[in-house]
Amino acid sequence: MIRVRMLAAWSCALVMLSAVGAAFAQDQVARPDRPHWSLEIKGGRFFPDLDNWKEFYGNDSTTQLGLGFGYKVLRQLEVGAEASFIRDKGVGFLPLNQMPGGEVTWTLVPVDVFVLFRGVFNENQWVVPYIGGGWTRAFYKQEIKNQEDVEGKTDGYNARLGIQLLIDNMVPGEANSAESRVGLDNTYLYLEAKTFSAKKNDVELGGTSYLLGILLEF
Repeated sequence: MIRVRMLAAWSCALVMLSAVGAAFAQDQVARPDRPHWSLEIKGGRFFPDLDNWKEFYGNDSTTQLGLGFGYKVLRQLEVGAEASFIRDKGVGFLPLNQMPGGEVTWTLVPVDVFVLFRGVFNENQWVVPYIGGGWTRAFYKQEIKNQEDVEGKTDGYNARLGIQLLIDNMVPGEANSAESRVGLDNTYLYLEAKTFSAKKNDVELGGTSYLLGILLEF
């Protein structure tokens, strides 16, 4: 009975691998000129998971900027990486030890590696939902007035979901012609909700971001 189950499991795995391979081959043959690369530029607000952030920084969020790129294994499957820059200034709070301090500048640079699944089925599809997740390495730095800076890195994970809006058909013909001349296939405007978790000394450095961005496919 166990052997039968193992054989069935291996058979299912082989069928799935064959299906993925067939889809990949069909995708390449049917759309050899489909986009293979993407570039993302995004910005928005980062909401830290630290409960007393607002008390010491005067707001419950801060600015986040990001830049990412990806490679499309299939039209619906993408692997990518991105880096974000987060900074805030406050008085009297040190996030790593939750102790009072002097004037503090807190800088956080999460670097994400992720897999993305996009619900796109044709090149003229106006609305494309997506979901993804992966691994994060967060680089942090505390610049404390009259004290030694503290910096380091820690690992964690990330997850994201969003919706992309194709804007190619919304721009005049000249703009589309200019897009073609520089080698772009599609341009999307998108909204994204993203979260990441990364702990240092049992202190959560992550949080949730709400971002607006531009996605260029080529």
